[in-house]
Amino acid sequence: MKWLKTFFILTLSAYKAFGGNLTLPDAKMVTIKVEGNKIFTKECKAPSNCFDFPKELKFYSYQSPLFSLCYQSGGTPKFVKIDGKKHKIEFCFKNNKGVDLETLMKAYKAYK
Repeated sequence: MKWLKTFFILTLSAYKAFGGNLTLPDAKMVTIKVEGNKIFTKECKAPSNCFDFPKELKFYSYQSPLFSLCYQSGGTPKFVKIDGKKHKIEFCFKNNKGVDLETLMKAYKAYK
């Protein structure tokens, strides 16, 4: 999945577009921003301001570690589609704020 995120970032950068829209499964639209290799909603540039990170992260054999972090941080993971692109990316939402799951994990590691 990391290659897919990199592909989206490079594609958006190539078109000099550092933002766009995500289409959620319920057909709702969310505006996003792209900075470097981070994809986030405008309110969630710093994931630690949007999510309550757990003191101890628990992993489950039936669940992606990134999804586990999202759930345990009070969010809901979703596969979302960037408008104009064919593939979906993993995103974590809480109160209509969100960030891609890789950025969430990096912020959690920095938090610990």
